[in-house]
Amino acid sequence: MNDWGPTLLRRLAEKQDVIIFDNVAQGLSKEIEPTEGPITPAILEEATLDFLDALNLTRPHVAGWSLGACAALKLAALHPERVSKVVSWGGTSPDGRAVTGSLPTMKRLFNPNNTDEDYAPLNWDLSSPSGLKGACFWMSDKRRMPPNDARPEVNERYSQGAQEEVRLGLVHRLTGSGNNTTNHCFGCPTPAIQMTGTEDIVVPAKAATKLAGQIPGAWLAQFPGTGHGFIWERMDEVLAVMEAFLQAGSAEGQAAGGAEGHAAGSAEGHAAGSSGGGEAGQGGSADGEL
Repeated sequence: MNDWGPTLLRRLAEKQDVIIFDNVAQGLSKEIEPTEGPITPAILEEATLDFLDALNLTRPHVAGWSLGACAALKLAALHPERVSKVVSWGGTSPDGRAVTGSLPTMKRLFNPNNTDEDYAPLNWDLSSPSGLKGACFWMSDKRRMPPNDARPEVNERYSQGAQEEVRLGLVHRLTGSGNNTTNHCFGCPTPAIQMTGTEDIVVPAKAATKLAGQIPGAWLAQFPGTGHGFIWERMDEVLAVMEAFLQAGSAEGQAAGGAEGHAAGSAEGHAAGSSGGGEAGQGGSADGEL
């Protein structure tokens, strides 16, 4: 969960109560039944559902960044009765109709030996003052969190899981095939907002645009000149837009959130990275919980 950083968590907690946790086999989270297989977004979705059950959280808002956003979207698509609203920061659908970046970019992203310095040029344009500032902000802030201590073999399993999703998406794009699990992301009944940086090379902005166009009533927010880590470049604006979305009135949202809404968050991040990247949730009112 250290990818979120204390500044982002503190800012989120100004409006909501926040619950965040280490993802499967990361940080302090252990696997109940350890395996050596890939850790896929489906596994992350199931783990998040188990977490909601363990804390008896009823229909929280769920937010995620990067791989965490993909897992949050899948959770909402497969279990709409369990989620109030979804905030996707740089997420995409795994079925291929909303795309990821180029293969060379994905190979760099999925390197299990990556460090923060390796991720920085993927998440930000370091040639721009805004991108460099965002990268420095993220790296310095996350180092104020407890260390992740992820083992290389676990990072490799995350890498394998993410690559498997990308491979399935490529097969879908080439053949037009799909499966019921991934196709549920399109037509998802859960209110969702897709947030993206216009210069994102990991999950290009066109992916968010395409996916938002397939989710009934979805919001779309693009932040000009920013990359995959746009949250740390434009935090004030990102959080303001997110809060507006969460407060937007609807009969379904009010029924789900009420005055005592909840939210759950996991630190689901890059396939090969530490436990950051994450999922979080927020309540359905000004007094709700994240």
